[in-house]
Amino acid sequence: MANLFERTGLVQEDEIMLDISAIEFEKVLKHNLDPLKYRFFEVFSKSKNSYKGIVGQNRFIIQKKRSLFQLRSGLIKISGNYKEENQRTTVSIEINGWNIYMVLLYLIFIIFYAFGYSLIFQNEIQKDSNINLYFAIVLSLHMVLQISAPILAKSKSVKNTKHHLSGVFQDMIINYRYHTKSELV
Repeated sequence: MANLFERTGLVQEDEIMLDISAIEFEKVLKHNLDPLKYRFFEVFSKSKNSYKGIVGQNRFIIQKKRSLFQLRSGLIKISGNYKEENQRTTVSIEINGWNIYMVLLYLIFIIFYAFGYSLIFQNEIQKDSNINLYFAIVLSLHMVLQISAPILAKSKSVKNTKHHLSGVFQDMIINYRYHTKSELV
């Protein structure tokens, strides 16, 4: 199943090299992440952090906080681990776009299309007409579009997240160094 998600682009892996020690990277993550809790009014949070997550020993889980009109990006989970090599930190990440909401969506699709096909084939048995064949073809095309559209949209979001994540980590490091420097002065 994981291989299917990787082929569709819903799960992607990457490795990022950062010029920072692993201990400092852990502090950077803790400074720039809000706690990973679901809040209904998360959109109206006063925090300036764009991400929420959990940071443990050499591993982390991050999600983008939901903003008012960006509904899809908040459901992508970024998990990874980090280790220090030659005073550089290697961050191995996995970006996962598959979630429980997509499972529910596809269950609804299965129920809807099973009902539609049962109606078409029930009419096919009762009457011999070519119009039922037409409805079966149209319903099949509709099913293909409805099933592929969420996967394509989510895989595009995962790809964009993967592309921007290195810059996000760099911004977090700059933000952390700026705030720690201003606290020392």
